[in-house]
Amino acid sequence: MAQHKQTLIDDATLAFLATQRAADAALVGRIWRDGRHAEFQFRHAARRNAFGVDDIGRREAAAALALTLEKVHADEAAALQLAQSQENESRLAVADDEKTLAAVLREMKAVRQSMDANRAGEKAAKRFKTLMTERRKAAKLYLKRIEEGQDREKKELRDSHNRALKTMSLMRNVALRDVEDAEIRVILKGLDFNSKTAAEEKRNAEALARKEAQVFQEKVDIRLRRNQLEVSHQTEIHTAHLKSISRLVDQEIDYMDENQALLMEHQTKEHELEQELQQKYDQEEEIVRGKILSMEISQAQSNAIKAATSLVERQRKEAQIQKLKEARAAKVRDKEFWRKEEVYLKDHLAGLGLPTEGSAYESVQAILLRQLPADLDKEIPEVEDDLEESGDESPIEASKAIEAAKAREAALLETLRNTHKQLLQAMKKQHKKIRDHRVLEQEKVCATLSGDPEIKKLKEKHAQELKEFDESTQKSIKTDDDNAEGINAKHRKLPMMVSEELVKSGKYEPTDFNELAFLQVHIIDFDDIAMESTASQLVSLINTLEAQIDQVLESSDNIYRLESNDGEFKFVAGLQTQGLKSTKENVLETIQLSKRLIQVFRNLDLTNQAFKKVEPRFGIHIGPATGGVVGGGGAGGNQLQFAILGNTVDVTDKIEKTSRGMEIHISGPAHEVVKEAYEWEVSESVEVLQGGGAAVAKQKVRAWWLQGEKQVRSGLASGSSDLAQ
Repeated sequence: MAQHKQTLIDDATLAFLATQRAADAALVGRIWRDGRHAEFQFRHAARRNAFGVDDIGRREAAAALALTLEKVHADEAAALQLAQSQENESRLAVADDEKTLAAVLREMKAVRQSMDANRAGEKAAKRFKTLMTERRKAAKLYLKRIEEGQDREKKELRDSHNRALKTMSLMRNVALRDVEDAEIRVILKGLDFNSKTAAEEKRNAEALARKEAQVFQEKVDIRLRRNQLEVSHQTEIHTAHLKSISRLVDQEIDYMDENQALLMEHQTKEHELEQELQQKYDQEEEIVRGKILSMEISQAQSNAIKAATSLVERQRKEAQIQKLKEARAAKVRDKEFWRKEEVYLKDHLAGLGLPTEGSAYESVQAILLRQLPADLDKEIPEVEDDLEESGDESPIEASKAIEAAKAREAALLETLRNTHKQLLQAMKKQHKKIRDHRVLEQEKVCATLSGDPEIKKLKEKHAQELKEFDESTQKSIKTDDDNAEGINAKHRKLPMMVSEELVKSGKYEPTDFNELAFLQVHIIDFDDIAMESTASQLVSLINTLEAQIDQVLESSDNIYRLESNDGEFKFVAGLQTQGLKSTKENVLETIQLSKRLIQVFRNLDLTNQAFKKVEPRFGIHIGPATGGVVGGGGAGGNQLQFAILGNTVDVTDKIEKTSRGMEIHISGPAHEVVKEAYEWEVSESVEVLQGGGAAVAKQKVRAWWLQGEKQVRSGLASGSSDLAQ
């Protein structure tokens, strides 16, 4: 069984004792808090007293500052009055000085203008004399140049006719050589050469030669007569021109003298009018300055009195504003003090474990901070620094009146100046109109002299004579031109040695060539390009390529272009320099040509084309080949062409077809010749056919890709040295 602890005090007594102890503890706590509150009030009172002492010190300092400012303001007022008095005296002195200076400047200006006018007259006279001398020299020089030009034209005309006669003679000789060989003429016609055909062709050739000689002599006579006629015409026209120019130069010199005298007269009148108007303007400006100065002096005196009054009023207002600012500053400091006291109170209550918010806090605040202002949360208004403007507006109005008077007088002066300018401008326009009218009349007279009817009639007569002469000789000249064109067309685009052999002997036997370098270029997918392009686009592309390729070939006389299909270009180096250049030089020239053609294709303008890329393949090979002339003969036959055949040409075609776009593919034999001059990359061997007839067999030829130049300058130098050797 549990045992119960027995006591002599019952439960009610224990409860009462506990209540009493709690009440005693609460009383002790209140006493302790009241003690703390009393300490807080003591500290608050000490801070309040210290704040009051500081405020009194600030008020005393403000009073001392106010006395100092009052003294400073009094000094400023005295200085202002003194400055105003000195300014008025200075203005009067400046006005007197300006009057004196203006009078002196006007006198100096008049003297300077007189001197400038005299000096300008002297210079104008000297310039006029110099100009006349130069004009006469220029006229003589012009006449001399005309005579020299006439001599040059006569010489050029004679040289032109002489060249025409030489060309006619050369064409005649070429034509005669072309038809004199009866055997060639018979063979070209497809007939058998025998005694009958030979005799007939001989007779025809002799008759044709006589006729050609007669026609040629007639053409020479016609050319000579026309030359003499043109020289005679030019002499007559030049003589008439000399006379007309001489008359025209004399007339222009007379007109120049008259115009110069008239210009000087007008300038003198304009200068006199300008001086008169400027004098009137200066006088009016002097009157206006006197009026304005008088008004300014009166206004300055009035302003001096009003400025002192305004300064006193301003000082009073500044003192009033300063008092308001000080009162506001005191309120701000008082507000800051009570805010800090609230913070101290809250820290005090928090340390005692009492609430810092709510009604309990407000009741404690009312006890401990009894003097706390009720309007502490109210905003303190700012003090306006702007001083109130004085109700007396007379200084401003007077200043405005002066400015208005200045504006009116300035407007009057500007109107007077504009009127003077208009008068002067009207006189200048009138004078210019007179001079322009006179110059126009003089130009009409000079135009009449320059367009001498005698020269016009002479030119018309000469033109008619030449026209009749040309019509009478047109038929014979046309026949001669047709014959020359036939000869030129027949031998066009042939190598020089072939043309010379054809002209000399009338035929060209097939010839074997050694040490040739071949270059073949083919545009990739040219058939597709032709299908996608319009006719105009294709023609434009081909013409552009042909023109640029011809331009590239102009710089080399060792490379001959062979006939080829569309989209393909074939070249051979060493054809016309057999025995003069080595194989290495020929290969180097084909490589350089390839590089230049690559640049041509890279820079090709494809703006108006149906495609955006044109890439060719390049193939180079060396070896022997056989060349000959193919095509019809005779002056009226088909155009002759030079063709090269052989296994080397076929290998070149194979090397080109296995190449890549915009790259140079070179065969092994060609690479062996120039391998020291460039960087290379090995290509796959190319399979070609070698031999002929029953001995045809497939063989592989090694090939290389050209990468870049190793020693470009040394390679070219070696080529140049080989060429020199």
